[in-house]
Amino acid sequence: MPHILIVDDNDTNLYLLESLLKGNGMTVTSARNGEEALNRARLAPPDLIITDILMPVVDGYTLCRQWRADDLLKAIPLVFYTATYTKPEDEAFAMNLGADRFLLKPQEPDVIMDVVRELLQKHGAKQAPPLGEEMEFFRQYNDILFRKLEKKMVDLERANRELTIQEEKYRLSFENANDVIYTIDENLHVSAVSPSVERILGYRPEEFIGRPVSDLGHILSPDSFAQMTAEWRLAVRGQTIPATMYRFIARDGSVRHGEVSISPVMRNGRMISMLCVARDITDRKRSEDALKVSEDMLKTVFKAVPNAVTVLDADGIIRNVNAAAFDVFGYPREEMVGRDARFLFFSDEEYSRTGEALYGNPGATRTSVIESRMRRKDGAEIWILLSATALDAEKASSGAVVAALDVTARKNLEIRLRQSQKMEAIGQLAGGVAHDFNNMLQAILGYTDMVLFSLGPDDPNRAKLMEVYKAGRRAATLTHQLLAFSRRQVLQLAPLDLNQVIEELMKMVHRIIGENIEQVILPGHGLWTVSADRGQIEQVLMNLCVNARDAMPEGGRLSIETDNIFCDEQDCARHEWAKPGRYVEVSVTDTGCGMDKATLDKIFEPFFTTKDPDKGTGLGLATVYGIVRQHEGMIQVHSEPGQGSRFCVCLSAIEQAETTAIPEAVESVRGGQETILLAEDNEAIRLLARNILATSGYRVLAAADGEEALRLFGQHGSKIDLLVLDVVMPKKSGRSVYDEIRAVRPDVRCLFVSGYSVNALQTNFIAEGNLHLIQKPYKNLDLLRTVREILDKPLF
Repeated sequence: MPHILIVDDNDTNLYLLESLLKGNGMTVTSARNGEEALNRARLAPPDLIITDILMPVVDGYTLCRQWRADDLLKAIPLVFYTATYTKPEDEAFAMNLGADRFLLKPQEPDVIMDVVRELLQKHGAKQAPPLGEEMEFFRQYNDILFRKLEKKMVDLERANRELTIQEEKYRLSFENANDVIYTIDENLHVSAVSPSVERILGYRPEEFIGRPVSDLGHILSPDSFAQMTAEWRLAVRGQTIPATMYRFIARDGSVRHGEVSISPVMRNGRMISMLCVARDITDRKRSEDALKVSEDMLKTVFKAVPNAVTVLDADGIIRNVNAAAFDVFGYPREEMVGRDARFLFFSDEEYSRTGEALYGNPGATRTSVIESRMRRKDGAEIWILLSATALDAEKASSGAVVAALDVTARKNLEIRLRQSQKMEAIGQLAGGVAHDFNNMLQAILGYTDMVLFSLGPDDPNRAKLMEVYKAGRRAATLTHQLLAFSRRQVLQLAPLDLNQVIEELMKMVHRIIGENIEQVILPGHGLWTVSADRGQIEQVLMNLCVNARDAMPEGGRLSIETDNIFCDEQDCARHEWAKPGRYVEVSVTDTGCGMDKATLDKIFEPFFTTKDPDKGTGLGLATVYGIVRQHEGMIQVHSEPGQGSRFCVCLSAIEQAETTAIPEAVESVRGGQETILLAEDNEAIRLLARNILATSGYRVLAAADGEEALRLFGQHGSKIDLLVLDVVMPKKSGRSVYDEIRAVRPDVRCLFVSGYSVNALQTNFIAEGNLHLIQKPYKNLDLLRTVREILDKPLF
């Protein structure tokens, strides 16, 4: 039964391949990396190995190279099965290393099994026979003996008597030698040849004995024969020839490489014999050639890889860099080699931190990875992902190969994402605070309004109470700004021509910014229409103009420009909420003091301001940010200290042209006899609204939550003329109550009340469904007017 070894660091891949092979009647052993595979194979050699390439500890390429260098394993077929494939050169490289097949994942089971069966049939199960103790002895003994033999030959005249004594021992060594040993007499005839010649070249020893060396041309290439003839002549004169490489031709025509050393035996100044030792180095030569090819390929990869690759010695000195290092760091090769790598880092502290992370563990020899701040030649700060691998797997301190990947763009995106998430969190907090504060203001302003209505014009308390009312309205304005930042306002979207909006708004802006600031309006030609809330967009423009005015206390220029732009995928990658498409851009530019990076990082945060406490709340730009985001738009800021600032707002364009709103006639507020179902979970506001409506003659059924509202409707449904529902309530929301009642009475009228819910989706449905909404804190008359307008409006 064939035995297959599979190597993969992925459990799923191992399971699928193991199931396939076992299902076809084979035994399977698995390993998770090349080192484990080698250990298992040496203990129990398989009939075939299937291995992945990218694995920890020892990868597939290294495994293949060591496999083919192992005498016990090198005859066993090896198949690469990998999902990592980029170019045909990858497969060629694998095959050059000695792989028998190169398969790509995923592969059909039939294809895999066909390859396995083919290789098993072609190669069979090959195992190297163990060496016997006697042969091992002679092998070790011969290596030592022949080294001594060369020295003995030099001293041959002095050692004749010892040579006779050792003749039998040498004969045994001669007959069992791995190398080819042959002797040449004084007439340059071959006098002896060891039996190993037949194993290496295929010729029997007797085919050479007695023949002159001039007849040996058939076993050497022409150039090697000419070279050896010249060296025989030197040996005749007593010169010892060190090991020299020759190309031999075996009986079967194959080429074998051998190293031959020649030691002449001299007597009375005359050569009486030559002892020659020829060692077969064919396998070594092939390995050297393969190594050279591999080294050449690695040099090519080193030069061509797009990441910066640096070779450091044990002292951290740069010994080599590839061409990509210039693209990453801006230094040419000659300015990097020979220098301590410290100069590339942002600071000495960063250098120390990185070094500790990469090399801090003395026993670590695997690749280590860390992100580090570094600096280009032009001074620009960059973020680099560094991976270091020790040059010597046994000694991490021997030096390292360090690959550097520039991740600055990714790092900047992460920073922007964190900033966006922070702004979102602040927005949620601001929206929640404003929602609760609006409920309190509703009660304060509502009851104040009722008391004011009951006081006569000459009442001494009226002026004091009016100040309370004014303070409440100012607080309501502040909550509106918080809600604009948190994007919790319900938008009244309509088609807008931003050129027209700017033209009408600038009449007011001119009075606000003063005479010492020049205004330049550059309207774009053929400007597209946008869908936006006009009041909110006017708020954005006004806040940006006021911000520009404050940045130019000594005067300057304020420019407002509009244009049509198109955003592609790359542009939208900078803003997670943006989509590719057509946009209208409004840019507001000033020539003021500008801002540094620290200010820019916090500019849209609520309550952040660079102004004096009595000159700014810190909500102006936060409001701008919230409004733009709620419109699913984009906003960018470009500024440097002393160079002014430029705010760019982009809103999605639509096809529809702007429509002009026709103002409705304002009717006087009157009461009525209708029945109103009021649902409000805030007790103070519920009592206030009930009093306001009841005072005007309406019959009010009040509920503290959504479920109570449904119960009251079940009892009085046919008599109810209008629903007044808070959007967010416990148990059931205002929308849920409305949907359930509408299922019973599709013609029911409804007015929603919102303190700006935490989830904008809970209020946006009102605008999308063309429903009615009054926002807290509302004025008493506004509530009565809105109720009357809805009741008087025809159903159809």
